[in-house]
Amino acid sequence: FFVNPGSDTALALAMANVIIRENLYDADYVANHCDYFDALRTLAARYTPAGAETLTGIPRDEIIALAREYATTKKAALYG
Repeated sequence: FFVNPGSDTALALAMANVIIRENLYDADYVANHCDYFDALRTLAARYTPAGAETLTGIPRDEIIALAREYATTKKAALYG
């Protein structure tokens, strides 16, 4: 799939939505090393995979699968 131009941020936030909602992140690390995580949680909550599907052109099920795979793969990286 190709991301619609200008919708990269919507994809990233929809992935963050899934990762946060499903607790697929290292909560201890976040608590000890991250500032403004609550602000990210609030922002990401507005970007559901269903809403991002419309913006990005990527099916919601693919966004969910990508988020899960990214969150559970050691040493994963994304390039924009």
